[in-house]
Amino acid sequence: MEGYKDMTFCPFLECTDVDCPRRLTNKVRQRARVWWGGDGAPICQFVDQPDCYQEELNTKDGKAILNHLTNICKGKYNG
Repeated sequence: MEGYKDMTFCPFLECTDVDCPRRLTNKVRQRARVWWGGDGAPICQFVDQPDCYQEELNTKDGKAILNHLTNICKGKYNG
């Protein structure tokens, strides 16, 4: 199957790596539309978060991760 730029793009825009070349931004969608000549351009996308996904530490899960790492640094973690 043919896909835009022959690569897989990442639809998980909440990732904190804003410079990632795989981000499926509106700009990428617009360029794919031009390349395809209209709507419906084939754009391959990750279904699950890729291993490179970076969690924002300003979320509930991110704060839990940050607290856990802080406790490790303070020697409070025994697991």
